Amino acid sequence: MPVTNHAFADKVGCNYTMASRLRSGQRKPSTAMLARICEAYKLDGSVALLMLHEDNQKKAQGQIFSAWLREKVFNADDTIAA
Repeated sequence: MPVTNHAFADKVGCNYTMASRLRSGQRKPSTAMLARICEAYKLDGSVALLMLHEDNQKKAQGQIFSAWLREKVFNADDTIAA
């Protein structure tokens, strides 16, 4: 079952809007938020940082990180759901 934005927000300690924006690539996480995401979902922090770095290097505006986040947390082929 896909993780909803509400479930993600509750688990990492952010609001629904932030969860939605992280998922869609409209926002990138702060360092503190990234640490909470990695801890909550048992993700490798160095890989998460690499995804953010790739975003910055390629000027991808959050799309690389959000694709990685959807794959690792929300499911790779899901739609952006509520």
